[in-house]
This record gives sequence, structure tokens and C-alpha cells, in this order.
Amino acid sequence: FQAEDGIRDHCVTGVQTCALPIFGMSGRFPGANNLSEFWENLQQGVDSITEVPPSRWDIQKYYDPDPDKPNCSYSKWGGFLKDVDKFDPLFFNISPVEAEVIDPQQRLFLETCWHTLEAAGYVGPRLENIKCGVFAGVIYNDYKSLLYKHGSIKNYGQVMLGNANSILASRVAYFLNLKGPVMTIDTACSSSLMAIHLACKSLREGEADLMLAGGVTLYLSEQLFVEMSKAGMVSPTGKRSEEHTSELQSHSDL
Repeated sequence: FQAEDGIRDHCVTGVQTCALPIFGMSGRFPGANNLSEFWENLQQGVDSITEVPPSRWDIQKYYDPDPDKPNCSYSKWGGFLKDVDKFDPLFFNISPVEAEVIDPQQRLFLETCWHTLEAAGYVGPRLENIKCGVFAGVIYNDYKSLLYKHGSIKNYGQVMLGNANSILASRVAYFLNLKGPVMTIDTACSSSLMAIHLACKSLREGEADLMLAGGVTLYLSEQLFVEMSKAGMVSPTGKRSEEHTSELQSHSDL
């Protein structure tokens, strides 16, 4: 998002509903490696919900249709990105050793921000004299527990920086030398929406000239799936149904 001078002048005098132009977009989604594939899937009505891939966790071990089965999820369905372990660390001036212990959510968000700025034409020198910020929505991290589980930790400092959600937006700002507001936001399922809302607010109030805003979520282990199942929060079929909606209502105060 970018605030043009005339638009900002109009906004800060009291009108808070003015339009903000979007200069660039990028994203990766289940079944779509880019926005073009995503829009095509929407147009064609493609269902991108699949069984949990073996690269995430063993559904034979952690799936059981009985919701009361300990340490198991009654759902084996979800939307999963491909190749989340692929990353070019040297492009981002990160050593391969450090990259191994950086949460893939950080790596993915960094890549996507770069692609977004490329699409907007704001990479390189064009950012030097612009007050650009970044707000990132993220709600969970299970990569650190996987590192401990597999004994992959050699530098505890790098593990801490690479897996703290608070660092996620700051990593983007550091690499791009951004000079605007930076914040990682966790409001559960609304985190990405809140990041965009606050980015628009920053532009309207003159805190920034340009804002990167979005979110990232990866389920890398079975832990959260099992926990959400015990709370009755996931669909047993991978699809919304009236029956399951009723079940959710019986498990929730909201």
C-alpha cells in the first residue's frame, strides 16, 4: 500500500475512509505457487484441501476418527504449501548454517515481501528515500520444537532469533533497510487482516509512505492439529458442514 501526498493530506484532516492504492502483490497458497495460479484456482473452483502430506507428519500415527483418542487428530485434511523447505539464503545475505534454523515462516515472508516490492517496482535505490514499514501477521511457530526434537541445534542464539515471531517483521525491515514502522501481530485467525488494517492506519496517519502488510502460517508438525482437534476446531472431512458447525458451537463460547 502507498499513501499519495494528496490522499494523506485529505485523510489526516479527519476523513478516515479514503482509498489507498495497492502497488504490488505476491503470495503463495495451498495449490498455488503464485497469485496467477491462485486466481485461476478460484475461477475454476479448485478444491486445494488435501490429506496431510508425509513431509509434514505421519497421519497413520496421529490420525484417528475417534475425537477422544489421545494424541491424535480426528482430521487428516488441510491446505498445505509445497516446498516450504526451499530457500536461497545467500540472496538475502544469510549463511546456509543460519538459514537451517530459521523458521520457514520467516523465510517465506521475507521472500514474499521481496517479490511484492519487485511487482511494485520498489526494489533497490527506490526505497532509500521512502519511509516504508512492514506489518506481519503470524500466530504460531512449531519449527523450534522440531529442531530440538531432531537434535539440529548448534547455535542457540541463531535459533532464538530465527524462531521468535517478534523477529519476523524485523528481519524483513533489517534486510531491506526499511525506515517505517515495524510490527509482528498475533490476533489469532485475524492476524493478517489486522496487519493490513494497521498498515492502512499508519499510511492515513502519516507514519509511513509505503507499507508491506500480510501474514504467514505453516503447520509443520502434528502438535497444533492435535490441540485444535481436542478443542473441536477442525473439520473431520476437510469441508464445512452444518453438522460440524453445530459441533463447533457446542465446543465454543463464541
